[in-house]
Amino acid sequence: MAKHSRRCRLFTVKETNRNAGSTGRGNNWAHGYSDDFGTESTLEVIRQTIEKQSSSYSQGTILFQSIAGGTGSGLGSRLTEDIRDEFPKRFLWNCAIAPFASGETALQHYNSLLSLAKLQQNSDLISVFSNDVVMNVLTKQHALYRGNKTDPKISLSELNNQIASSMAGVLLPTSPVTRTDTGDLNHLPMRGFNGWDLITQVAPMPSCKLVSISTSTNALEVDKRMGLLKGLIPASSWEDVTSDLFRNLPPIPLNMKKSHISSWLYARNAVGPEFWDRQADKMQSKVKQKLGPSIVPPPAQALELVASSSYAMNIKSTARSLTLVSNNSDAISNLSHLLQRSHAMYESGAYLHWYDRHFQQHHSASRPIKKPLKPQKKKTGGGWDNSIHDPTTARGGLSGISGTVFDCDDDNEPDPFPWPYTKRIGRKMWMESDWDVSQLFEEGFEVVETMLDSYNTFCTNL
Repeated sequence: MAKHSRRCRLFTVKETNRNAGSTGRGNNWAHGYSDDFGTESTLEVIRQTIEKQSSSYSQGTILFQSIAGGTGSGLGSRLTEDIRDEFPKRFLWNCAIAPFASGETALQHYNSLLSLAKLQQNSDLISVFSNDVVMNVLTKQHALYRGNKTDPKISLSELNNQIASSMAGVLLPTSPVTRTDTGDLNHLPMRGFNGWDLITQVAPMPSCKLVSISTSTNALEVDKRMGLLKGLIPASSWEDVTSDLFRNLPPIPLNMKKSHISSWLYARNAVGPEFWDRQADKMQSKVKQKLGPSIVPPPAQALELVASSSYAMNIKSTARSLTLVSNNSDAISNLSHLLQRSHAMYESGAYLHWYDRHFQQHHSASRPIKKPLKPQKKKTGGGWDNSIHDPTTARGGLSGISGTVFDCDDDNEPDPFPWPYTKRIGRKMWMESDWDVSQLFEEGFEVVETMLDSYNTFCTNL
């Protein structure tokens, strides 16, 4: 830790921006979604952070979450909905960590299904990092760089470092270089990450927003990476960098033809004739062959090259990297496997009572028991209209909630139907009144099946 302490201090999170809890959500999506403890304080931290920045600086939110357990899948889904409602004009990018196919928890397929359904309905972009794919990448790196070919000991920090390296290749600042029709290079000033540019390019259709991110950076070569960043080691050739990227790509599923909708390729430290005269066109051609055909018609570019004249903000760095963000047919096999496993469990009724139980416990403990009264009539003479307490007439039209009005004369008791009505209050009222576990899963299956149908339509007929 002492060796990397100086480097870690650069990414220290302010204590005022942290909202840490000491308990989990029991590996249950229903527990994480219904128990909204901590969501309001988290939203307040996000709200204060955005207010301190200029409108041009704060473009959106990137939310990292695991979709296997209860906190990441359930609470992450709840936060995604609340952030979308609170900041509707800013982009929302969810980075979802998918569980191992061999199994991490008994409920991982249910949790992943319900989480992806909520993200599809609220997020602008969903990047999925499969633990199996990242483990496969690190296994190859162990065999290549450390000679551990049979039983490599891969740590959790190595998994996180590989994912972080992939995200850094996208999020770090760039110094764009473009080539004109005459072959001249146009160097633009350094700029930060623009989320809307990426989203409109790789996820132009709302029904297809699952992307994969791969990088040529190897998480195991820490010493080499530090030497490159300090300019102490000569840069690797672009042929080697391209080979590293292809080695780290997800494997192509059997009996499936590779295709993609749209992709972005980040090339960092792309300077000199070695890249622009000899490698740029050749490298793009190789990447296009790996990605397969695209639905984007010419002359539009299905693969957009984002070349940066520096690695990030360090002009002395000799590090080179390629990072590929691709919206491709890999989603078909992943969604098909998830639906197959979830359907098998759902048809047998496995573990469904765990989801219903958490909602019932939460609602019975939090919802006040009050004597129902007849609906109140409107007052004459310009008085208040007490019908605003009738949820069926409230703004938003909650048709699934009973029209019973509760007596709220006691000031010490909370109003179950607070005014003004908002989407967040509406979700809480829905969960506390007409919650049905079968309805929840049927809606989840419908959303994910629609995602799969969209990818089959756009990626299998090329």
